[in-house]
Formats: sequence, C-alpha cells, structure tokens
Amino acid sequence: MTLYLAYASNLCPLQMKKRCPSSIFIDTLELSGWELFIMGRGYASIRNAVEKSTLTAIYKLTPECEASLDIQERVSEGYYKKHYININKIDHLIYIAHDTKNGVPYRDYKHRILAGLKYRNAPDHYIAHFEQIKDSGKNSPDKDYSDDGGGFNRETT
Repeated sequence: MTLYLAYASNLCPLQMKKRCPSSIFIDTLELSGWELFIMGRGYASIRNAVEKSTLTAIYKLTPECEASLDIQERVSEGYYKKHYININKIDHLIYIAHDTKNGVPYRDYKHRILAGLKYRNAPDHYIAHFEQIKDSGKNSPDKDYSDDGGGFNRETT
C-alpha cells in the first residue's frame, strides 16, 4: 500500500471513489511549506512556499489505485510528476505539476475544489481565499471535472 496526499479536486470524496475505488481515507493533514496554486492549464498543483500551507487528505492506495492516478494525473504525458514527501519518517506520494505559471481555474474545476475543501472542513480563511479566485467562466474540457463527471453535482455539497 502507498500513502497518498490528495489535494485540490482530489479532496472531493466522490472524485476519489471514481478514480480509486479501493482507496481508504485516513485523515487530513495541513502540509506546511507548500501552497496550492492554479497553473497555466487551469488545474491545480502545489509549490514550495515557506510561510504557506495546503490542506491534503491522506489515503492508502492499492497498486491499482496508484496506476489509475498516474493515468488521471497524466504522468506519462509529463503533466505531473510523482514525488514523495517524508512525514514522520514515512514517505507519502504526491503529484506535482511541471507547469509553474499562474493561471485561472475552470469554473467547474474550481467548484470541485471548493466542495472538497468544505467536505474536509478546511479552515474558513482557506475557503474564503479560494472563493475569491476568479474562474475562467468556462467548464473544463476534461469530462472528469465537468458537473456530470465523477457522479458530482452541485447538490451534493
């Protein structure tokens, strides 16, 4: 089993169940020294930021779940790279994008992130900050993030 740090839209439990049906949620963790940002492609990643932190959800993944995430995160296409962050002497898998340019989130993708933050009881100031980020006004071309993708809709939050 691999321990995985989920962030952004992967905080949404319905999305994780679709992507990794055998995954097991363990707990949430405020990851210090990293900040969530929207990259140029309109999706989220994290980057080093000394005085910042980002909310993550820790999951246990089967090898099949990890392989599924590799596909979803487009590792073979070079969009995200697998990294390991050591927490309490235990390595945790996390996906970090190569794209470091700031961008604007897709409308439905931003909504999915907010739903995950609220579900995982993120601090109010964290949610308020993300709510203030202007979205593109367009839905993601990726069906996984559209309102009908992944069994997610606005009424579930």
